[in-house]
Amino acid sequence: MGFFNFEFKPRMAVLLFCLALFLPAFCACTATPTQSVTPEETGNPPAAGTPLTFAFATDIHLYSPLLFDNGPLFGSMLYGADSKMTQYSAAIMEAFVADVIAQKPTALILGGDISFNGEQASHQLTAQLLAPLKAVGIPVLVIPGNHDINSLHPQRYEGNKVFATEGFTPEEFYDLYMPFGGADAIAFDEDTMSYFYPVAEDFYILMLDASIYKTTVEDDGTLCAATLLWVEECLKKAQAQGATVLSVTHQNLLQHTFAKSVYMVREADALLALFTQYGVQLNLSGHIHVQHILQQGGFTEIATQALSLYPCQYGWLEVDSERNITYMAKETPVAAWALATGNEDEKLLAFDETGERFFYVTAARKALEEIYFDPALTTEEKTQMADFIGLVNPLYFSGRLHTAHAELLQHPGLALWAANAQRYAFGNYMVNLMANPPLDACSIYIPAKK
Repeated sequence: MGFFNFEFKPRMAVLLFCLALFLPAFCACTATPTQSVTPEETGNPPAAGTPLTFAFATDIHLYSPLLFDNGPLFGSMLYGADSKMTQYSAAIMEAFVADVIAQKPTALILGGDISFNGEQASHQLTAQLLAPLKAVGIPVLVIPGNHDINSLHPQRYEGNKVFATEGFTPEEFYDLYMPFGGADAIAFDEDTMSYFYPVAEDFYILMLDASIYKTTVEDDGTLCAATLLWVEECLKKAQAQGATVLSVTHQNLLQHTFAKSVYMVREADALLALFTQYGVQLNLSGHIHVQHILQQGGFTEIATQALSLYPCQYGWLEVDSERNITYMAKETPVAAWALATGNEDEKLLAFDETGERFFYVTAARKALEEIYFDPALTTEEKTQMADFIGLVNPLYFSGRLHTAHAELLQHPGLALWAANAQRYAFGNYMVNLMANPPLDACSIYIPAKK
């Protein structure tokens, strides 16, 4: 990530550009996959002990290009939001699918928030982009996230106006995505879109839908008592067979952030108790958009970075014959895909530069929104503080803050945020984030339970 060097002056022009954007708006990892077999190649799940590989992506937030025109209102939303590369989401997804097909995993797992905000057009485009996976026999296992169903604000942008557009119902979600793989599950929960999928004779995936969308839409997740009983029945079956179970949720089961999270499953403790009882060691989640790994006792949860954030990471899992699991975060090769497909968009052909700069500018701008009109801070101090956020956020969200933590401790912006931690949310956030040397959040080895 060449743009994120620690020479301060070369970034001044970008920060001045960021200031110019803000003021008018305010005032008006690479690995060779192991050989694996897909169920579609044999008609049945592979034999026990067969090596398996999985690709896992979450928070794709695909937004159909039919719904925006790159006009001023869309641009204002884009630069004022949370650094998602919404304008390129369809291209990112297409590049991701091509990369997955090239590696031919046992299955692709999508952990929710497939769409930007539950737009029917976005879901329909996603299904079109997933079709080549089905054609080559790679099952796609999908659960919804909090942005996928009955969204309150499915919208389209046109010029200086925003209009309502068609959303997506639970029935439509089920009908669209289940044929890609979920329909082959051996058990379905009656109260949610959760299902239990056989990957091999000794390996299952528990796809847990904890999202809230039936009568209201909320950020956290929930599992009713009946669903927890259904989960236990699935785990009993797997335990009786001596099988390994991999769990998938959209919302988190462990608290990955230093502040109390509103992005967790409310019944996480009850679910974790079942996992402990039946030997489930790993859950894949997303929702917080941050690449992070957390272990509690003998349990591991990996929150994979949102595919919609640069560098558009996804998880790659290799399961050996002994059921030891290796996880690594991989970057979607968007620029290579653009070149190979003859795409002429210069921003896609130089995607690393595009993505780095976009993340930096949007993160720095969010900082400036907090401090811009503070008379106690000089322009230079505000610039240093914004620059610090612009550097830290991309590294933190991609799970790579450990690669630059020592250098960033010397950045003048950190001391300024620390001095103003009581006055600004960003200050408290940065002080806590930088307090301890972070660990590598992009890879982990999980030995099989003996």
